[in-house]
Amino acid sequence: MNPNNENPQGKESKERAWPYGIIIAYVIFVTATVSFVAFTFTVKFDLVVPDYYQQTLVYQDQIDRESNAMNLSEPIKCNIEEGQLQVFVPEELLSESITGKLKMYRPSDASLDKIFDLDLDASGVQSIPLSELTTGQWKLHVLVQTSEKEYFSQFSVFIR
Repeated sequence: MNPNNENPQGKESKERAWPYGIIIAYVIFVTATVSFVAFTFTVKFDLVVPDYYQQTLVYQDQIDRESNAMNLSEPIKCNIEEGQLQVFVPEELLSESITGKLKMYRPSDASLDKIFDLDLDASGVQSIPLSELTTGQWKLHVLVQTSEKEYFSQFSVFIR
């Protein structure tokens, strides 16, 4: 009996095992792919605004509003004090009759967005109680309209 011609049992089982390894790798790949596809169907996503594509067509108007706001002698400002979000409009705009909107935009959940009419006091300040807003990251969009021009400013606000 020649020991070199013998085929040990361990070597023979290794030669038969590689097809099972390929099958197991394929099953894992297919399972991972199907799981990922199923996961993507459960993820909620919102466009920034429902009429996103319509708004892109009139974006030059938005650029003009932002440019008008930057050219003011004093910028539109916002501040958080004493449980209030305060928006300050410069005095040069107070001499005219102004209207506008304050939009509190919540990037993580569009259902929490709030819109307020611009309602300034005599000194050009509007206050929004923080109790009306949930904690977290917000974007404040301020649109001020006069008889001649429109002004737009945007602020990031974190409410604790």
